[in-house]
Amino acid sequence: HDLRSSPITRINYSDHHRDSVLNSIPASKVKAYYAACKLWDGLLNDEANIIWNKSAAGDILCFDNRRVLHGRSGFELTGGDERKLIGTYLRWDEIRSMARVKVAAILPETLI
Repeated sequence: HDLRSSPITRINYSDHHRDSVLNSIPASKVKAYYAACKLWDGLLNDEANIIWNKSAAGDILCFDNRRVLHGRSGFELTGGDERKLIGTYLRWDEIRSMARVKVAAILPETLI
């Protein structure tokens, strides 16, 4: 990839789906693919690129699933603690539409 003529604007990454990528890579490029994977893995696991956040009871974490590479470390429940994880997905067009409706309801027409 020549970054001077067409810079990378997005990386879609899922280690779980990596095997299906190999079906579309010519045999002549497999070694280069694995070299790139090794470089990428090094970047992902470099402490300079990692942000740790310890959640507390009642915390809500919202993020754009396609813009934030995320994961978690292991944990142990102690003393009768519970862990409850609820996931949901929202589409950006719905969020933007809802924001426009809320703004229109709050601000006078002359400000919209």
